[in-house]
Order: sequence, then C-alpha cells, then structure tokens
Amino acid sequence: MSAGDEVKVAATAATEAAAAAAAGPAADSAKKEGNDFLATLSEMRPGEKIKEGLRWYTHLEEEGTPLRPFIKSARESLNGVVGRVDDFVETGKAHASAAVEGLKPDLSWLGQEVGTIDDFARTHRELTVGASGLAVALPSALGGVRRAALNGMVAAGGAAAMFAMSDFFERQKKKEVAGKAAGEEK
Repeated sequence: MSAGDEVKVAATAATEAAAAAAAGPAADSAKKEGNDFLATLSEMRPGEKIKEGLRWYTHLEEEGTPLRPFIKSARESLNGVVGRVDDFVETGKAHASAAVEGLKPDLSWLGQEVGTIDDFARTHRELTVGASGLAVALPSALGGVRRAALNGMVAAGGAAAMFAMSDFFERQKKKEVAGKAAGEEK
C-alpha cells in the first residue's frame, strides 16, 4: 500500500470515527437531557427555574457538554491523520535525498563541462550572442524570413543584455568587497 493510499485510509477512518461518535449514545443522551431540562423548566415556578438553570450550568461545568466526546474523537482522528501525513512527508524527503545522492557520482562531470562552457562564453561574448541569435533564427525561418530575422535579433539582444547585467552585477560585487576591505583596514 502506497503512502498516498495510507493517507486516504486514515482520512476515511477519521470520518467514520467522527460519524460514529456523533450517532453514539452521547448524542442520544444529549437530546434526552436537553428535552428533560426544557420539560422540567416549563413545569417550575420562576425561582425554581433559576435554581435548576444553575444546577444545569454546574453540571455542564463538571461533566462538559454532550459534544465533548464527539469533539475529542474528531481531534484524536485528525491528530492521527496529521501524524501519518508527517510520516509520509519525512519518508518522501528520505527517498528524494537517497535518489539525489545516487545521482551525484553520475553527474559529477556535468559541473566541469558547465564551467568550461561558461568560461568560453565569458571570453568570446560576440560568438555567444551570435550563436544565441542563430539558434533561435534557424527554427524560426520556417515561418518566413522576417520572423526569423526578428526572433534572431530579439534572442541576440537578450543574450547581450544578459552579459551586460552580468558585468554590472560583477562590478557591484567588486565595489562591495572593496568597501568592506577598506572598512576593515581602518
């Protein structure tokens, strides 16, 4: 049984427990006690009604309302479901971590290759911008020459903007580092 099925089963059990608690003897006794109280009030004089109301109130204070068993069972069922969901999430995290750990040796070469490509793109920016425009323009040529030219120029412009922003952020970072170093020397 999968963890998702376990959660569904737990939710169904919680619903059934709540329904059973609502339909159980506590619900019947609550109706009976409520009717008895109203019947006795209609037969009493005003002063006795106050005494009976106070007695009923102290009874509720000591033993609780007729809804207490229902609320207790619903709360316990909900806590059980939440606990199972938490277990399911923790199990999922453990499985995901194990899967990622298993992939790390297989993908270790990828970091080196990406570093090589990044170094090439930073040293030969004009080729990178042109390649970006060409990579978009060629498939766009199926829609016509104008579309290919427009899409290619937009892609090349986006690549150029990306490099400009990259340079801007590098300069900002160098200024911050230099400012911190100057602050430490004082």
